[in-house]
Formats: sequence, structure tokens, C-alpha cells
Amino acid sequence: MTLEGSSSKTMTDVERVLTWADAKKLSEATANAVISLGFDSMEALALLEGEDLQKTKIPIGQQKLLLKSIRQSFKAETENAPKSSNGGLPACPTIEDACAPEVTDIQDGGNNNKNNPTSGLTDTCVGNVLNQLQQQQSASGVINQGSACFNNIQSWQDPQIFIKSLGNNKTNSNYLDIVDFVMLSGVNIGDNDERIVSESGSGQLILKSGPTKPKLESLNVSQWSMANLAILYKLLEEGHLVQNNILDYLSYATRTYQLFLSHDVTSVFFYDREYRRLQNLHKFRWGTDVPHIQTVFLKSKGSNSNKFSKPPVSTSKGFKPFSSHTAGGKEICKKFNSRLGCSLSGCKFEHVCNVPGCGQRHSGSGHQSSFPKKRIGPVKPLRDLHLDAWVTELKYDFDKEYLLHGIEFGFDIVTSAANELPSGIVGKNHPSASPNNPLYEKAHLQILNEIECGNYVFAEKTPRIISPLAVIPKPDGESVLFMTVVDQRGLQ
Repeated sequence: MTLEGSSSKTMTDVERVLTWADAKKLSEATANAVISLGFDSMEALALLEGEDLQKTKIPIGQQKLLLKSIRQSFKAETENAPKSSNGGLPACPTIEDACAPEVTDIQDGGNNNKNNPTSGLTDTCVGNVLNQLQQQQSASGVINQGSACFNNIQSWQDPQIFIKSLGNNKTNSNYLDIVDFVMLSGVNIGDNDERIVSESGSGQLILKSGPTKPKLESLNVSQWSMANLAILYKLLEEGHLVQNNILDYLSYATRTYQLFLSHDVTSVFFYDREYRRLQNLHKFRWGTDVPHIQTVFLKSKGSNSNKFSKPPVSTSKGFKPFSSHTAGGKEICKKFNSRLGCSLSGCKFEHVCNVPGCGQRHSGSGHQSSFPKKRIGPVKPLRDLHLDAWVTELKYDFDKEYLLHGIEFGFDIVTSAANELPSGIVGKNHPSASPNNPLYEKAHLQILNEIECGNYVFAEKTPRIISPLAVIPKPDGESVLFMTVVDQRGLQ
């Protein structure tokens, strides 16, 4: 039995979709599900993608068969496309012309042929339709707004692409992100973690944490490489990357590795993330040059530092640069590096030196410079300790009362024990120089500093002298050491 000429009954768009689905061995439920999504014509079916089926209840096997059938049926064959009179683009034959062969065999199937006259049609009709649709959409890559043959497909060459990308940012966020495919310490980031917080006879308290993702800026190139290969496998598995476009993806990956050599690694990570989002949104070929996001995201190595720049010069006297964090990123305690020191027993900051490049377990105020200091002789007293002269000298001094009392009656003697004093001499520690005083360590460091500078020298023989010491705190947080020396001749 043959059907000559055009069919006596014109097939509707839905019937063509059902015919195509039956020829591709797709179930009737799958075909109805596709039609319910709005893909109720061959033109619409040509635009169906894997992500459109994520929220459907179509079995996975039927989904893969559907995507494979679409790729096979809609494969472009531009070399066989008829040319239009303008010489450039293929002509736009109608669906009826492509789907109505002059002579079409219809198999005898009893009553089934009467109820379904299209059940015996070969796949040639459907193939012709699909080929013509694909030729119309892909020819020359230019959208002719005046022709009904071409759909208004968003193109990267569109000048409005940037504002359109912003408008579609939320609805097209299901791109494959690098951080979703990173494995940390051999464990996939998607795994859940469970910890037993407490346990009793009645039960257990379990803390369950969901999947965690590393921050993009915390990755390294090796982690990015493994995630990049995992995404390649995912694209191939889901049919988003056809066999012919694998080299495009590998070319893009090669170019990204070249960017790692000349640009800041973190900036390349964020450039790659934006590129993948735009590719998922606009479907341009992998490796397509996108100068706009290169300008926005990529930063050359060393762009933030200039080797010819000079350090800032401070006009304030005695300015010194100090580090606020250790090499490991922990914050340094400011009070510990002050002259008063930190008195907190549970201080959460690091008690290390804040001098840049040091980081030792001493305070910044007691830091000893590695540069050799000029050694000078012992400090000589400027004048004798005459009470009347010091009354005038200390008229407005903060420590006037203490100093005048010490000058008139003598200062206390610094020693660790009274029995270590020479015979005939009695003395005691002044409270300011007691080991229990918070200034004791500061005084000890100051004495060591004076010895290093050459102001204090070690005597070859033990002289019969008395060296009283007092530590006086000043309002600005610093401290002053007071010492007098009395030799056997009674001079001070």
C-alpha cells in the first residue's frame, strides 16, 4: 500500500513529535512529558537540552536515549543544504515540503494502519525536517532579524550581551562550578560529616554537618586541574559536550594554564568561574575569546606592587613600621609589645615580637637590632646630688617627691637577698624593682640593652659600691631607671 503525493491529512506539530519519538523507540510517556514541557513541535524539540529534563520524572534511561536521538537527528549537514537566491544562507522550505515525500510506503498492519496512518513512515521525513531546522539555526552564525527562518538566538556578538548576562544571572546559575568538583584530603566535599557530641544511656547527641565547599581563592592549581577534568567527564556523561567539541574544551584548558603562568592565580580562578557561567548561559564554543571578562578579572603577577616605589616616609619622629600579623596569619598582641606588657592570662592574640621579620617570643620594645651599635664609654654623672639644686631641677617633674626623697635619704638597694650584701651594709628592694612588679621584666631588659650599648660595663674586680635602682612608670606608658653609684671615697 502506497500513499502518493501529499498526505490527505496534514500532520500537526504534536503528531510529528509523536512520530519522531516512536521512530526513536522512545516511550509514549516520555513523548507526552516532552510535549507537556512545551516542546510540542519539531522546531522546539531541536532546542531541548539536558538541563530542561532535570525536574521531570522521565527515567534516566529514557532521558539519555532522548538526548542521543536529538543529537543524531539534528546533526547539521550544511553541505547538503539548498542555497537561497541571495547566495549566502540556505533556503527556508516549509515543514510540509520536507515531510511529504512523493511516494511513501506504509506497511500493512491490519486495523492499526487505519487508526494510525503514520505508524509506518520511515525516519526520512523526520530527518529532513531536523536537518533543515539545524541548517537554519547554524548557518553563518548571523541572525537575520528580517527573516522568519532564524530564531532570535542570543549570541556573544550581540552588543547587549553584558546587560543580558546580568538579567539572566539568577535563572542560569546551574553551571558546573569548580568548587563543586574539588576533593579535599581524598574525601569528596559533598560527603556529610557526623560527630557524636555527647552520649548517655538514653541516647546520643549527634552533630551532622552538610556538604561544605572550599572557597575558590583557597584552591591551588592542582585542585583546579582535577576539578576541570571531572567537569569534562560530567559534560560528556550528560551530553552537554559532543565528541566534536572535546578539543574545544581542551583548548580552553590549555589557555587557562597559560594564564596561570603570567597572571595572579586567584584572578584566573574567578575569570574561569565567570567564563563557565557565560558559556552555560550563551552556549558559545569552549575557547571562544571573551576580552571583556579578561579585562575585568585577570590581574598580572606583581601588578599590585611596584619594585621602584619607595616606602612611605613618616614625618613623625621615631616612626617605626610594625607587623600586625604573624607569618602564619595570626594577629599579634599590641599590649604585649608595649612597655607595660599584656597582663591577660587567656589572651587570644600571639605574644611575639611585632618587629617586621622577627616573630620571636620577646616583646617589640625589648627587640635587639641586628645592626652593631656604637659602643661608648661609661656614662659619667653630670653633677653631684645636691638637694637644693635638684629641688629647682625637679620643680615640675612628675616624680618630684620620690626623687627628692631618694636624693635626701638615699635609694633602696637592689639585691636578691640581704645576706648577699657586703658586711656592714643593710638594704632592701624597692617595691618598683621587685620581681613581683609588672615593671621588673622591663627593667631587666633595659639593663641588658644598656650593657649591649656599652653604657654599663662589667668590672674586673668587685668594687665596694652601692647601686640603688628604682623603676618609675611615666604617663605615656614608658618607664625610667634611676641608679646612683657610691664608691669607697663617698662620691656619688
